[in-house]
Amino acid sequence: MRHISWIVTLPLMLALVVFSLANRGDVTLDLWPFNLPVTLPLFLPLLGAAFVGLLAGGTVAWLSGAKSRRRARELRFDKTYLEREVIRLRREVERAKSVSVSTGPSGPSGRASLQALPPSAGNGSGRGRSLPAATAGR
Repeated sequence: MRHISWIVTLPLMLALVVFSLANRGDVTLDLWPFNLPVTLPLFLPLLGAAFVGLLAGGTVAWLSGAKSRRRARELRFDKTYLEREVIRLRREVERAKSVSVSTGPSGPSGRASLQALPPSAGNGSGRGRSLPAATAGR
């Protein structure tokens, strides 16, 4: 990737140098609200305008991607939370299995009762979410 960057950058830099050398003539800019004429080589205002356009385009592109970056950040946080929740639930299941094995079967059907598990407060995220309806009663 670094080589491709140099392959693109070097010709652009060479074209910039050739452009600057070819446009060394002076031009007078009158900065309107201040009534202040400025004499500069022609390539400076042209390159300055290109630079301002580059900054404006980059800013617009960055701002337009804000929504997708925010969504990706939220999904990353959700993924982290859900991974931790899976680990916590697996530990609870293992703990319940070890308790049921050591105490023997309980309940009328001969199965271990999972009601000995402590209920989690909501789903533990603190973000006001609840479990999906398909898994709520299990």
